[in-house]
Amino acid sequence: MEGADRDSFALPFLQILQKMSPQLDRNDAKYIKGAKEGDILNTASLEVYDGEEGILVAPVNFKRSFVAWTIREKGGGFKGEYQPSDPIVMTTTKDTKNRDLLPDNQTHLSDTRLHAVVLLQGDVPAPALISINSTQIKKSKRWMSAMQEVQARDNLPTFAHCYKMTTVPESNDKGSWMGWNIQPEGPLAEQEHVDAAVAFYRALQSGSMKMKADTTDHQAGE
Repeated sequence: MEGADRDSFALPFLQILQKMSPQLDRNDAKYIKGAKEGDILNTASLEVYDGEEGILVAPVNFKRSFVAWTIREKGGGFKGEYQPSDPIVMTTTKDTKNRDLLPDNQTHLSDTRLHAVVLLQGDVPAPALISINSTQIKKSKRWMSAMQEVQARDNLPTFAHCYKMTTVPESNDKGSWMGWNIQPEGPLAEQEHVDAAVAFYRALQSGSMKMKADTTDHQAGE
């Protein structure tokens, strides 16, 4: 590993599999046998977790950004990432699909909440990222408020407690999908889990690991 640097590693994303996800299509190269709508996918290991049973995570860090995508009508694709303070964020206007478009009328800015967590599944706790946008932003806000309340009470880092993340069916007048359900699970009980959370936090603070937007999946950001 002597030649490896921070750009040699990719933090896995934890994603909800939706009805149109390629992992559910038998004719797609990304198909995963046994996976079903509402399951949770680890994009690095390709391990799939049952959405009803859920996963346990310890929240380590948070980042908000605006991720730019070419709209699907123009071919789609990742175009960049902007901080909330960037002046370009204020130049968007709503289109008929309620998307925030830049003046070129083909670039959509997706308000995205990125949660860095330690995944507490299996034998070894592992760092991961959860990208939340669109209809799920309210879930991120509630989660942040819950973490703030716990932190104010015990004056410990957010990763001193873990949360259970399951998936639930949701819908509006535009369609249906599977969304997150996040509930507090209690304090971390294993020293190994605490050590993993501290190590991940320090790696993010030092820059040896980076919280970057998921550029491979629009995640229904439109």
